[in-house]
Amino acid sequence: MHLFLVRLKCLLRNKVLVFWTMLFPIILAIFFRAAFSNLSTAESFETIPVAIVQSENHPDLKTTMDLVAFSEDKMMFETQTADEAAAIQLLDNNEVRAIITISPAKEILLTLKYAGLSETIIKSFLDEYLQTTSAITTIMIATSGSIPIDDLLAQLQNQETHINQVGLHTANPDMMLVYFYSLIGMALMYGGFWGTNETIDLQANLSAKGLRVTVGPIKRFRLLLTNLSAAFIIHFGEILFLLFFITVILGVNLGNNLGYIILLCALGSFTGITFGAFISLLLKKAGEGTKTAFTILIGIVGGFLSGMMYANIKYYVLTTFPLLAWINPVHLMSDALFSLYYFPTLDRYIFNLILLVVLLIIFLVGTLLCFRRDDYESI
Repeated sequence: MHLFLVRLKCLLRNKVLVFWTMLFPIILAIFFRAAFSNLSTAESFETIPVAIVQSENHPDLKTTMDLVAFSEDKMMFETQTADEAAAIQLLDNNEVRAIITISPAKEILLTLKYAGLSETIIKSFLDEYLQTTSAITTIMIATSGSIPIDDLLAQLQNQETHINQVGLHTANPDMMLVYFYSLIGMALMYGGFWGTNETIDLQANLSAKGLRVTVGPIKRFRLLLTNLSAAFIIHFGEILFLLFFITVILGVNLGNNLGYIILLCALGSFTGITFGAFISLLLKKAGEGTKTAFTILIGIVGGFLSGMMYANIKYYVLTTFPLLAWINPVHLMSDALFSLYYFPTLDRYIFNLILLVVLLIIFLVGTLLCFRRDDYESI
């Protein structure tokens, strides 16, 4: 216990490691909150300006477009009638997003300047409008007009679905959470800094501390377990503070499964520490800078592949290179958090947890084997 408490004091005085494992993720979380706070509303639809040429050839089209809306307080289209020359001028000046030209034969021609979301909405609306008007014409001809047009329109508008969503209880999508989950995963893997530091302090060829403990009376395995345990306590405390900062200070809702989140963070923290220890012992001839750089590289690359810089890369990796996702600890951690928030069952969470445990066992066994083989011809 005395060794453990002394080691805790030594680690807490390491300001560089405290910065990279606690303050750096907090700074990134602040930047993420500032940059992505409006991400969920950034894609809200705006009213689309459209010019209609020769609308008298198809008067129902303009009337219909003036009635459809995204919501109660936001119309879908803002239409205006114009001749062909004026409409082209409006399109060139980006005052409208499209020109709808109606020929004397009531054919509809759509003219676009760009290909974007608004243009896709216009095209989809016109396709549905043409399908609906064609259906009405066909039905009226087949029934010889026996069905009143108002009843027919009411029936066409009453679209029924025969697919029921039962018992999912999933949360509303929030793309901002993908970035925060990846950030937490990266912070957990940055426990590798502590693992690297602890093994370097036990290697006689890399540090003066390692030289002293090697010739000391205390067994090296006992020192290794004591050092890793102290590193885990500090790093896990940092992760808990990071969770507190993200949820309470920044106001980000990470979900209601607090117990499962803490369990994952405890497992992820120890995985990160053992990873750093394993890499440090595996690269025994490398310097401290090389080992630290390798830990940073794994954290950054793992975070990138799990969606920390670009959320869609997570889906691309899962669908194209699933093995790369399964061996990426950052992805396993972030995906486990993701599954807790979005999915009603724990199946995916447990699957990620099992893979994380497998990696933890590999890192831990590798650390013990490499440490056991550590010997010196002369000290």
